[in-house]
Amino acid sequence: SIRGSLSQPKLTVPLYLFCCVELVRLELSSFIFSLPPAFKGFKNLISFKAASVRFSPDSLGILIANCPMLVFLHLSRCKGVNFIGGQKLKWILVQGLFEYISVRDSQDLAYVHIDTGTLNSTTGSQQDMKCNVIEGLTNLRKIEMLHLARSRSQ
Repeated sequence: SIRGSLSQPKLTVPLYLFCCVELVRLELSSFIFSLPPAFKGFKNLISFKAASVRFSPDSLGILIANCPMLVFLHLSRCKGVNFIGGQKLKWILVQGLFEYISVRDSQDLAYVHIDTGTLNSTTGSQQDMKCNVIEGLTNLRKIEMLHLARSRSQ
């Protein structure tokens, strides 16, 4: 578990983290997340939790694609999230302000909890957001629990 300072939320994830190739669980809080060019993945990572993390473009998708054992993903108040998917993912919990979330390539996905919070959309209306979330879930046949919500405040 690595936590940044709330008074200095502009710290990037330390590069030594990416040398820990045997990680099984990773929790990050209050960081800017950017992958090094030579990132090869965490082959044993099964659980990833991020709170108040700002992901650089495509970094979350690349991370997930390079973690073949990842089954649990929890994102809370993160920025830079638009695609969530992975072949082994079974649990997805997403909470916070998101303009677009696409869930795909997760045929084993069984538990989905998405709470979009108070929408802050510059690319579409509130209705567009709801449709995009649901559209990404339509081909996932193994879903056992689906929770879609829009909180009044975050």
